[in-house]
Amino acid sequence: MRVIEKRQGIQKRAVPVMGKRCDISVVTEDKDWANNVIESAVLELRRIERLLTSFNGNSQAYQINRYAGEKPVRVDKEIFHLLSRSLKLSKATGGAFDLTKVSGEHRFWHANRRQALPPPEKQFSKRPGDYRQVELDKTAMTVFLKEKGMRIGFGAFGRGYAADRARLVFEENGICGGVINVEGSLAIWGSDADGEIWSIGKAAPNSTHHPFTNYRVGNMAVASVLNDKQGQVVNIGKRGAETAARRVTIICATVETANALAHAISCKSLENGLNLINGFKNITCLITGENGRMSYAER
Repeated sequence: MRVIEKRQGIQKRAVPVMGKRCDISVVTEDKDWANNVIESAVLELRRIERLLTSFNGNSQAYQINRYAGEKPVRVDKEIFHLLSRSLKLSKATGGAFDLTKVSGEHRFWHANRRQALPPPEKQFSKRPGDYRQVELDKTAMTVFLKEKGMRIGFGAFGRGYAADRARLVFEENGICGGVINVEGSLAIWGSDADGEIWSIGKAAPNSTHHPFTNYRVGNMAVASVLNDKQGQVVNIGKRGAETAARRVTIICATVETANALAHAISCKSLENGLNLINGFKNITCLITGENGRMSYAER
């Protein structure tokens, strides 16, 4: 996924977010003001990163995992509501999207994030996990993982939430248009430097670099997942599954939801992926099968 943009009047910044590259592009003629707002957005991205990391002993996500099978952990409203939304998506996708199914790759990439080597095969076994074993108590504001050894990992869902929050910072500060791109997951708002709705290029079925069609997207989120059925490590940092859905693109209101649905559908066959979309509203889905056949659904 790439953004087709006019460069006049656009200020840019690239920053790492949760182990991924985040490219920020905003439309403005006032460079100093834009850079100040960008800095505020970056601070928000960093805040979300600290909030959701499961590798810092002081984070609530770490505490939730630490006391799995032992006791509930009190969390703030932000994490509670984020987990509540994730569980609703898990239920709606029949568990295809599930924050508790954290593979060994999650920990490998954290420990070896500066290296380009793929993780050993044996580290890809799934930890015990089932979203139905997550207990939320709204009155006490607690989260309890019922089974010992369970973990939550916010991953792409958390990065999507971070992108949504950064977009809100720009909108509240009067930035009239821009794109936040976290490794192919896009938060888009307003118009480009020419006052037109942003355009994104959809990659050809067998290419990650050459678009074959463009979409006009305004005030929306876009997430695209490439699935390699041979099980090789691909650019989204996930192992592919034996499935007919090779590439999935979701367009909807938030990056948080787009990422969750794109990953859920990428684990399903083309037909089942389209059926899953039927349960949602205001969603556009484009699925490319292994044979290059493309299917489109809009709800």
